[in-house]
Amino acid sequence: MSNPGKIYIDCTFSASVVIPRGIPRVVKKFAIGMRRLDEDIKSVIVENGQLFEFQFSECSQNKVENKHSVQLINYLRRLYSTGSSFICAVIPLPSIYRFFHNGKSDPGFTWLVYHLFIRPIRKLKGLNLFCSHGDSGDLFSLDVARGDVIFFPDAIWECHSFNSLNELKHKGVKLVWYCHDLIPITHPHFCRSNAVQFKSWVDKCLPLFDHIITNSFFTKKIVSEYCELMGFNKEVKLDVVHLGADFDDGGLSGLPHTSADYFLTVGAIDSRKNHQLILDAARLAWDAGCQFKLVWVGKVSLEMQSFIDSVVNDKHYTGLISVLGEVSDADLSQLYRNASALIFASWIEGFGLPLIEAYHSNIPVLASDIEIHREVAGNFAYFFDPSSVLSLARLINDFINNIEQYQKTESNSIAVPTWDEVCNELSSVLKGDL
Repeated sequence: MSNPGKIYIDCTFSASVVIPRGIPRVVKKFAIGMRRLDEDIKSVIVENGQLFEFQFSECSQNKVENKHSVQLINYLRRLYSTGSSFICAVIPLPSIYRFFHNGKSDPGFTWLVYHLFIRPIRKLKGLNLFCSHGDSGDLFSLDVARGDVIFFPDAIWECHSFNSLNELKHKGVKLVWYCHDLIPITHPHFCRSNAVQFKSWVDKCLPLFDHIITNSFFTKKIVSEYCELMGFNKEVKLDVVHLGADFDDGGLSGLPHTSADYFLTVGAIDSRKNHQLILDAARLAWDAGCQFKLVWVGKVSLEMQSFIDSVVNDKHYTGLISVLGEVSDADLSQLYRNASALIFASWIEGFGLPLIEAYHSNIPVLASDIEIHREVAGNFAYFFDPSSVLSLARLINDFINNIEQYQKTESNSIAVPTWDEVCNELSSVLKGDL
């Protein structure tokens, strides 16, 4: 009787991320949670068809010994953002723009840094020096066998080309993609830096996958429609596994405790998240006499850096708006608990993780009225038109004047799964592929 196949979780992109937010946060949760359930499920870094075992540390983020590393990386990010913006403005050529915005799998600045520095250091030292969460042991090579399953929940289009995936496919390995969204294809104007790269990768690689798991029924519908549009020959197996919401907040938060009323917004600060609308609506509410603050958490995108700089440097907003950048789980958990409410104004999402994180933290949610938010939040969010400043301003004003009524929202009646529950469901789905 043949031995059952094994399950591997690809963490190639997220292994290099210092503070995991967005997709890297989900990848880390999957990797740790599924390893707790079954030690035979291995997290891996995939290089040229070869698998190397990798483990995330379960300790809290932003440990003291990593503080200077985080500060250095944030400084380098801002330097890169400023420098690349200047060069692209001085030399406005598509080839220059692509050079600075291509991911690791296509020639460009990121490709050079990865292949000239990060990858050689990994191989020479056997360490993942650019990850504050990785165990500092050797990266052991693993052999895959026919019938094994490799699960790809990461930013796979940044790391793995058609050739590398096809090589695994020829070894008889089953490939499973966790699709977070197809936004670069359906809404390319929100993803100018990688829309072409992402679509090219999807069009080439999607037929290689034996199974696609999505984070929502909305995303499943989008994937199904795109497969039909592209005329893929085979029937694609599709499943849905939603995301979880509890925090690894055992560490101490570095944020000062505050009793000030503030609306929290969580997520990458880019045009898709609609921060301009939030600011314009807040202005109207402040002019109407409402007293509150805005707290924005998330990595600032290249396109939004000038907007954020103007907001931070505008004396009219002193003490009214805090832009915190990326924060640890402990800090984020505290920010949710102390917030008056979450404002989530996105034009489009694949899931909308902050919605259920807010419900887990028992705070109300003011959300843009889009299809995915209706799926995730049901009737428990207070919705506004994402194209109307007045719609959100009126909601904020009504919230401030009737805050006790809004805070009576029975968020505890919403079924918010823990990450362990999500990983248990995901493990069952993946074992069905063995």
